[in-house]
Parts: sequence; C-alpha cells; structure tokens
Amino acid sequence: ALEQRENQGEAGARIRLNQPLAGQIANPLVRRLHTALHGTTALPIYASLSQRDELLARIAACVADNSEPNHPTALPQPAARP
Repeated sequence: ALEQRENQGEAGARIRLNQPLAGQIANPLVRRLHTALHGTTALPIYASLSQRDELLARIAACVADNSEPNHPTALPQPAARP
C-alpha cells in the first residue's frame, strides 16, 4: 500500500510491503534505526528523490491496476490450492 503523510512541513510517502524489508539492511545500526523510524515493512520515498512525483503516480497506478486481475500491469496472483 502507498501511504502519504505530512512530516515537519515536508511531504513524505512510504510503501508498505507484505514482507519485512529491514532484514535486507546489512548494517545492524542502520537496520535498527530504520526499524525504529519506519517499521520492518515500510520503504520510505524521500521528498528529495528526483522525479518523485512521477514515481509515486506510477506506484499508485500499479497498486490500482493490481486490483483488476486482467489488467496488463497487474501483479501475478498466487495459484489457487486444490
């Protein structure tokens, strides 16, 4: 899910992932700080990122498209178990 919020006068956004992200951060101090600030499943999208608005629009479109299973950009869904 895409979350947008106001943070100290600066627009912030983060992507909430289904799986923990923090485990991929090798440095234990940075991992701990990231987890304390964002949690284990959030990926921040910083305001200073080049072409940030376009990225957020594309992410939002993909999230919306994923709700339509036959849309060309929809993510593959897990196979149903018999």
